Amino acid sequence: MNQVKSRDWLQIAGNFSVVVGLILVAYQINQGSHFVRAELGMHGTERYLMVEQITADASFSEVWAKSYEHPEDLTLAEMIQIEGYLMSLLSNLDGDNWLWDLQIYEGTVDENIPYHANIIGGNKFAVAWWNESKSDYTPEFVSKVDQYLANPTSHFRIDRYERIKSRL
Repeated sequence: MNQVKSRDWLQIAGNFSVVVGLILVAYQINQGSHFVRAELGMHGTERYLMVEQITADASFSEVWAKSYEHPEDLTLAEMIQIEGYLMSLLSNLDGDNWLWDLQIYEGTVDENIPYHANIIGGNKFAVAWWNESKSDYTPEFVSKVDQYLANPTSHFRIDRYERIKSRL
């Protein structure tokens, strides 16, 4: 009889250990997913910073300004330069859209689209490029960008530059 009770207690203790082990595994998986989210967020920030570095280049800044002021005068080389910038920017945003759909990122991609679509919104060349290139992106992503481009709230940094100039 004593032997049966001790066997029952050993079985209960063994089952309890398995449950505790499963709880610890679930906790570690949860911690791992937080780590993955943090890593992806950090890499996303790095990707956008790399794209922004393009605009810091003096020659690109001149080409970008020309695309606002006189887009019809852009040379083929200048169009290729701008296209590389726009492709990088939109590929990053489309990748973020995919990660949000997988619920890897928190929030919604709709929070990022207004800022990034402003880059395209006030630029006739960029809008024309988007209209020619949007077939390269998912219909859902195209719909989100098009929805914003239909009613842009500003022309990216141009509005800010005009305000700065008015303060001088």
